[in-house]
Amino acid sequence: MLHKVLRWFYCLPISQAFLLLVIFSILTLFLRKKLRKKRFWRLGVSVFALIWLLFIVAATLMSRSLSESRMAPALIPFYSYYTVFAGGNREIIRSNLMNVALFFPAGLLLCELLPEKWSRVKKLLFVSLLLALFSSVIECCQFCFALGQAETDDVIHNALGAFLGSLVCTIGFKPETTTSAEDNGG
Repeated sequence: MLHKVLRWFYCLPISQAFLLLVIFSILTLFLRKKLRKKRFWRLGVSVFALIWLLFIVAATLMSRSLSESRMAPALIPFYSYYTVFAGGNREIIRSNLMNVALFFPAGLLLCELLPEKWSRVKKLLFVSLLLALFSSVIECCQFCFALGQAETDDVIHNALGAFLGSLVCTIGFKPETTTSAEDNGG
């Protein structure tokens, strides 16, 4: 069943995949507004974030078969774009965009779990770096276990997706504060 879900997701047109991300973002922000003060909110977000991270592992490692030989890692940043512009497979662009889409929910959910007192910049950096590290571990596993080509571009696009997800989370939240003018009726 997981394999069918993964195939369905990766076969979506890019516009539909990003529409799903917009819907997910709106739904998450709406639920946060309604449920943030509820005791179960953080637990629910934590569980869903863990499920999404496991989905990422399944999509990037468990859905692939072992190869007889290891592919050399592609360590040059943005090499995939060079390949496309040199007349290579244009499907690489789609793959890059799907890597962004795959990590977007993780960025949004993990950012939601960070302390409210953290600044927006601190949240963005923490989530982006944490998920870039997570992506790097996945790429290392792909190389070590011959599960595909380890690519720097994948880490870059995964981190971009995490950054965009956390950006939506930080933009969508404005803590309720009252000023003295509001308290005095003015």
